[in-house]
Amino acid sequence: MCHDLRTHRSARGFSMLELMIVLVVMVGLLAIAWPNMQRLLRRTTLNEAAQVLREAIDEGRYEAITTGKPIFVQMQQGNHEVRTGSFANFANAEDADKSLETESNQSEAFSDSSATSQPGPGMRKNQDEKTPRTWRLPESIVITEVTWTSDSITDDNDWWLPISATGLSRNASIVLYDTSIHEKMTVTYASATGALEIVR
Repeated sequence: MCHDLRTHRSARGFSMLELMIVLVVMVGLLAIAWPNMQRLLRRTTLNEAAQVLREAIDEGRYEAITTGKPIFVQMQQGNHEVRTGSFANFANAEDADKSLETESNQSEAFSDSSATSQPGPGMRKNQDEKTPRTWRLPESIVITEVTWTSDSITDDNDWWLPISATGLSRNASIVLYDTSIHEKMTVTYASATGALEIVR
C-alpha cells in the first residue's frame, strides 16, 4: 500500500506551482547575468576585428621581410577593409580600377553595338598581375581614426602604414568602431616588436 502511494506520487510529475517557481528563478538568474553576457558578446566582434587587423599587419610584415621589399598597409576612414601589398600591387589595382571604369563608360556609350568576347582596350592584359590582398573586418566594424605616435590625427581619410624590408614601421594607434552597438576599441601597433595591443 505504501509502495503504491509512492509510485503514484512519483508518476504525477511537477505541479504548476513548482514549474512557475523554477521559471521565476531562471528568469531572475538570466536578468542578473544578461548585462555581463551582452558586454561579452559586444567585445567578441571587436576582438574579432582586432584579430583580423593583427593578421593583416603580421602578413604584411612577413611579406616585407621575405621579399626584401617595402609593404604598405592601407586603411580608410569608415571602411571595414584593410589592404596590404607592395607599391606595384597598389599601382596595378589602380590601373585595374581605371580599366573597369573605362570599360564601363565604353559599354554605356556603345550599348547598341554587338557584344564580343574580346577584352576591351582598357582591360588588364596580364591577369596574373598581383593586386593588394584585402582583409575584411566584420560588417559592423569600421576604422575611424589612425594616429601615428609622434603625430596628431591626420585629416586624411586614407591612411598608409609602411613596413620596410627589415620589418620596421611606425608606431600607430588604430581606432575600431562598432556601428551596431556604438562602442570603440583602440589597437596600438608597436613597430619594434610588431605587437598589437588592445586598449579599451
